[in-house]
Amino acid sequence: MISLESLEQKRISYRNQHFLWSTIAVLSGIAFFFHLVSNIFLYIGLLVLLLFSGIQIHRYTKIMTSKEEYTLLMTLIISVWGNNIEYRPAQGYTREQIKSLHLFEYLDREQNINSRITHDSFDLVVGTWNEIDFSIADLRMEYSEQSTTTDTSSRFEYGKNTVPQEIFNGLLICAHYPFDFEGETWVQPRSKRFAPHLGESVRLESSEFEAIYATYSTNQMGARMALQTDIMSQIIDLVHSQTFGIPRFLFTKNQVWIAIPTSQKWLDITIFSPISQQLQNTEKLLQAISTVMINLKLNAMGNRVD
Repeated sequence: MISLESLEQKRISYRNQHFLWSTIAVLSGIAFFFHLVSNIFLYIGLLVLLLFSGIQIHRYTKIMTSKEEYTLLMTLIISVWGNNIEYRPAQGYTREQIKSLHLFEYLDREQNINSRITHDSFDLVVGTWNEIDFSIADLRMEYSEQSTTTDTSSRFEYGKNTVPQEIFNGLLICAHYPFDFEGETWVQPRSKRFAPHLGESVRLESSEFEAIYATYSTNQMGARMALQTDIMSQIIDLVHSQTFGIPRFLFTKNQVWIAIPTSQKWLDITIFSPISQQLQNTEKLLQAISTVMINLKLNAMGNRVD
């Protein structure tokens, strides 16, 4: 029977195999590169062992979970929101939904670039928490930009290569509220591009927030009402307290969209720390996001909790 305990035993087994093959790789590498053997057959054998060790190290670096194991981990993770939650592993956000947000660079550029964008969204979670309907899914996007080499002597172009470029890898969250925000407000990391025709720049009271984010809105007052001082402070804490990239936000109609870059899928289990600890790290991130979501609602209603 699949359980957290059996997954932990699997992680320990993977870790031990990883350390074993790493040790073998180091020893065989030393013997190979420093010519500690004189027999040609032993020398070839060391080379084969070194290559095989590299394959085994790669194999045991990340735990390969079955569908049932992955579902168990997802169930444990989303339990932070209670029981009124549904997990749909094969579903995600559509390309049309994502493009309409104007949260991601390159999606607003000309059609010939947009047509080469690949999109993959999965592991959709939907439900209600504290009377807030929400959804969250994994999102992976990249575009392929063709590079052309030019022969300067003949002025002819040749050799087009497709170079994949990451647009976004991470979690995309949508929270629905029983009220509408005024206008549309985008909160983007200052390092990211933004389509300037979507709104005017908004200057906010928090200099620390301004140093991290550029804010644009179709309604200056609506942006300030959404991004009150305590909300900006919580977003700053979220940026500083978690190990992922800087989140970006969109306030539109009765929705808040939050995009959080991550270096991997939110349930890629590594071998180097207990699974329970890895789950706790993800739960802390989701709880921090949940706090921002609930306080956006309470602020709009004239109340707030810490």
